[in-house]
Amino acid sequence: MRESRGKGQVAADPGPAGSVANPCITVQINKEAELQTEEMDTLIQDRAGLESADQAHQAGTAVLSELGRLDIASEGRDAAAQLPAGYKEALASEGGSAEPVTKDEFLSRVESALEMDREAAAQVAHAAIATAADAVTPGERVSFVNALPSEISALATWS
Repeated sequence: MRESRGKGQVAADPGPAGSVANPCITVQINKEAELQTEEMDTLIQDRAGLESADQAHQAGTAVLSELGRLDIASEGRDAAAQLPAGYKEALASEGGSAEPVTKDEFLSRVESALEMDREAAAQVAHAAIATAADAVTPGERVSFVNALPSEISALATWS
């Protein structure tokens, strides 16, 4: 499936391989084979403006681990099953909390976990959540994004 995003529009062009495009990078994702860990690390690194793929992996797994603490039920586990090693375990790692979490509270958790300022934490969270959403099948993406708290679901779209 080919997705191109611009000004809030998504266009689909079915095919065996898809590409996810943003203004800075285009990545081919083969939906028949899961996105590889290194590819996901590189996407997060580029989107968040991080210095290394290792830093991106640490940041991405920390963000998904915080997401896993939210009450996203089976949708989180289903999405996690389609993510590469490291990310899969991070999203599926925690039991969800039944209490609602605002975007501000979520970003505070990310900020604390990564020991970075709010602006950097917000950029990393956006990059990691959007990359995770881009890495799963279209149907699972819809379920995953819809399961997120409304303020946080906006972070799942990269433009």
